[in-house]
Amino acid sequence: PVVRRFGRRESRTRRPDEQEPRINEITVAENKRRQMKIVYNRFIPFGRFTALTVLVWLFVKEGVALTARLLNHEKIHMRQQLEIVAVCLLGTVAAHLLFGVSAWWMLAAVPAPLSIYGLSVAIEVLLPPYNRAYGNSCFETEAIYNQHDPSYTRRWWRHLFAWITYILTANIHTSHLKNDRR
Repeated sequence: PVVRRFGRRESRTRRPDEQEPRINEITVAENKRRQMKIVYNRFIPFGRFTALTVLVWLFVKEGVALTARLLNHEKIHMRQQLEIVAVCLLGTVAAHLLFGVSAWWMLAAVPAPLSIYGLSVAIEVLLPPYNRAYGNSCFETEAIYNQHDPSYTRRWWRHLFAWITYILTANIHTSHLKNDRR
């Protein structure tokens, strides 16, 4: 069955006994075509997280199965971060051409996504419910809401800066999702 929520079409829900497809073996050609560089290690990500995207690198904890849903979730984060980098670069180039600002400021575009992610979570910490600050950030809300749609990252031009629409509505969008879908 196909489920519609907020006017969007979601993929069918899985039965509890159904296994999610795993991405274990990737051919050399497919890995070259892949947008993300996948790194398995023990240190990053830290804490309770199983995967962490930093620009085009996906860090996965050793022993964690990289499912199609998790990969799609992290691809959404990669797209969000690259959008922020692109805007920062364009803004820096415009400031350089119009006002003579040093071109060295373009280096600030690289850590900008992490700073903006941190600011988003810090703002959510100030708003109730306090224990869901990370999950209610606009970036995480977009990724959670669309991680089940495999074509979401392929149709990127339709979703440019979609995370902005989730800023004020994060609690509304994720309130219907149960813990197994989050």
